Amino acid sequence: MHARSALFLLLTSFQWTKAVVATQESANSSILRRQTEQLSPCVTQCFLDIFPEFNCPDLQQCICYNKELQAALGTCVLSSGCSIADALVSQRVQAETCGFPVRDRSDTFRITQSVLFPLATLTVCLRMLSRSPMSGGAGFGWDDWVVLLCVLPMTGLIVTSYMEVDSGLGQDIYRLSIPMIKHCLMYFYIGNTFYSPVIFGTKISFCLLYLRMWRDAGLAFRRACQVTAVVLGMALISFEFSTIFICTPPSYAWNALTGAKGHCIQRDAQLFTNSAFNIAADFVVLLLPIPKFLHLTMSRGKKAGVLVTFLVGFAVTAVSITQLVYLVRNVGKISNPTWDYFPIGLWRCTEVYLSMICCCLPMLPGIWQRTCKVVVSRTPTLVSTLWEKTTSLSTSGGRSRIRSTQSDGSGLGHARAEDDGDEEDVKGDGLRYKGSVDALELGMLSGGTGESEATDTAKKYRLSSKGKLMPLMDHPEHRLHPQGSQASIRPLRSDEGAPLHAEELGKVI
Repeated sequence: MHARSALFLLLTSFQWTKAVVATQESANSSILRRQTEQLSPCVTQCFLDIFPEFNCPDLQQCICYNKELQAALGTCVLSSGCSIADALVSQRVQAETCGFPVRDRSDTFRITQSVLFPLATLTVCLRMLSRSPMSGGAGFGWDDWVVLLCVLPMTGLIVTSYMEVDSGLGQDIYRLSIPMIKHCLMYFYIGNTFYSPVIFGTKISFCLLYLRMWRDAGLAFRRACQVTAVVLGMALISFEFSTIFICTPPSYAWNALTGAKGHCIQRDAQLFTNSAFNIAADFVVLLLPIPKFLHLTMSRGKKAGVLVTFLVGFAVTAVSITQLVYLVRNVGKISNPTWDYFPIGLWRCTEVYLSMICCCLPMLPGIWQRTCKVVVSRTPTLVSTLWEKTTSLSTSGGRSRIRSTQSDGSGLGHARAEDDGDEEDVKGDGLRYKGSVDALELGMLSGGTGESEATDTAKKYRLSSKGKLMPLMDHPEHRLHPQGSQASIRPLRSDEGAPLHAEELGKVI
């Protein structure tokens, strides 16, 4: 009985194992058939040659996660003369078989561009407005013209950046068509030509700014700024030339996918040299004016402005360093250009926009201060309101005669206006005044608020025909010249300069 049960279990286990193996072989056959139906004959032959070398009971696991098998297949495809299009189809089939997610980082690029480009453009406009003589600026210098020239490549960079993203930058290359890949690589190449003019142009502008700010500085400082500007100009020309002619012909940079003939120089060396020199130049330009700033006496607001400028400058340097680290780690291993180039494009655009912002920050306090003064001067006040009332009254139909009368013991003279033609005469308590306001208004013009204070003020000062308060020489208080805080408001004699304005007088009375 036990022997019969054991035999039954053994036969059942054998049948189950056979069924599992058959199912696995059927699954492998299904995957293999699906692979060979979509792949080109060249890639299929590589697959048939390489696959037997690996022990793969589960074909899907090997295709998706066996790095050695994937590397061997890639080497075979490249060495067998298969086209780039065939290799991309192979990668797409692998992604579909393994269920790899669809990756797309284009939104990150668009958001960054949408924030930083308008901000950089705004700072440039504010700089030009601050320097313009029409807004009270000192006029444009060479540093301003250099910044204005940098706007052109900066604008070209954002245009090509959006075209890169629309063509597939930030996505896996095997999910794109050949025309989209070519357009993406072409726009990326064009965008790189706009990078050096802005990066080195803003540094040259800083050097020219230093020369303009410290015209009387020592010869050593001015020579250092001049030499730095010349070196930066030479670097701009050389790096721009190497970027444009990195491939011969230049179109080979994006037509290599279709089997076009040409060659490219070693890109690693060009990228490393450009990034390393850029970082060194950042430190030189930022540190040049440090000795001059240390000897300047500045308010806290100006110190804060200088600090912000340097912080943005060091942020630009940090972006350059981050880009260099990424290049060192990945530039020799790039096999998915539309995905792997994304960080390079993102960091470069960020560096360009921050460079423009940093270059324009030193000019913004000027326009800010002038704007605040205009706003404050045009803000309605009690003085300006009363003066408008006074002016409208005095010009409403000839000149007025205003005679001051005594109220019932109050001592406050009230005005009575009469059209009279030529003369303005205000009489009250034996004193004479000029103007078309009563004693209460005159007191308010000089800072008083109550009636008694207004009357007292009216006995001490007179309002000239030009709207200026002049102290009366007959008043005893104006014959004294007390020391201390009141010494600055000594009444003017007839042979002295212009009288105090009502606004100025109101500050001390």
